[in-house]
Amino acid sequence: MSTTVLDMLSAISGVLPALDDGSLRLSYADVQRSVAAERRWFQSMKVRRCALLAENSARWILSDLALLASEAVNVPLLPSFSHEHVAQVLEDAGIEWILTDAGERVTREHPAFSYVATSHRTGLALLRRDDSPVGSGAWPKGISKITYAPGSPGVSLKHNAVQSVTDSLVAEIAGLGVQTHLCLLPLADLLENIVGVYVPLTMGAKVVVRPRHTMGINNVSLKLPLLLQAIDTASPDSMIVTRELLRALVDAVRDGWRAPESLKFIAVGGPVSAELFQEARHAGLPHPNAEVRTVDLGAIDAGRFVYLRGPVTQIG
Repeated sequence: MSTTVLDMLSAISGVLPALDDGSLRLSYADVQRSVAAERRWFQSMKVRRCALLAENSARWILSDLALLASEAVNVPLLPSFSHEHVAQVLEDAGIEWILTDAGERVTREHPAFSYVATSHRTGLALLRRDDSPVGSGAWPKGISKITYAPGSPGVSLKHNAVQSVTDSLVAEIAGLGVQTHLCLLPLADLLENIVGVYVPLTMGAKVVVRPRHTMGINNVSLKLPLLLQAIDTASPDSMIVTRELLRALVDAVRDGWRAPESLKFIAVGGPVSAELFQEARHAGLPHPNAEVRTVDLGAIDAGRFVYLRGPVTQIG
C-alpha cells in the first residue's frame, strides 16, 4: 500500500494545503518531502516494528505515512492507554522501536527502551529496545498495522486491506465535495486513521488536526463550548465522532447551536441506536432528509460505523 498512497499524494497539486495542526501548516509538497525524508531515516535506522505513541498532530500523520512508506509495521497506541496496557502491547506485538512525543516518560515507565534520536522533521523521539522482544514472533508478510483497543487482542491489517478500504471509501464519498476534514478522534483509532487521514489526503482535501484537549475532549469529560468553537472555526466538510460526541452535538443543536453549513459528512464509530440516529438526522447533522443504504467493506474489522449524509451509508 505504501507506494500506492504516495503515488496518490504525488498526483495532487503540491500547492494545496494538506495538514494544519495550528503549529504546522503543510502543503502537499511539504508532506511529500517530509514523508520521503522520514522514510529514508527509518530505513537507515532499520526501523521495522514500531509503536507510535503521541497526541494528535501533523507530526503524528507524517510519522504514520513514513512508516507506511518504509513498509515497517506500525502499532499505533492510544494516548489513553494505561502504563500497564502499553507494556502489555509492547510485549505482545514484539515492539523494537517507539516513536513518541513523551520520550522521558516512556523510557522511565518502560526501562527496556532507551533514547536513540529525535526526528528533525517531526520532533518525535525515537526509542529502541535494548533487549530482544519476546512477543509476536514472525508476522505474516505484508502487515501494515496492528491496532489494539482496550480489553481486545491486536488486529493485524495487511497493506492491501488498508488500501482496499481507502479506495472503497474514496469512491463512496468522492462526489460530496469534501475539502476539509476535522479530526476529533485519536489518530491511533483505526477509523480516524483511515477515514480521517488516508481518505481525505488521497482526495486532495485538507486535514485539520489539533491536540484533543485543546478542543475540550479528553478521556474523562467533555468541554462542549471548546468543541463547538473548534468545529465552527474549522468549518469542516467531514468529521468522525463517537456515539457520545454525537449525542452532545444533538443536544447542542437543541440548545441553539447550528452546525456549519459546510458539514456534509459525519461518521459515527460503533453501534448507534435507532433513536439517536433519527435524532441526529432531525437535528440536521448534517442532512435531515437522507436515505439509508448498506455498503459491504468486509476487508477490515474495525467495528460498525454509520455515515450520516444524503445518502446515509451504513457500513458493518
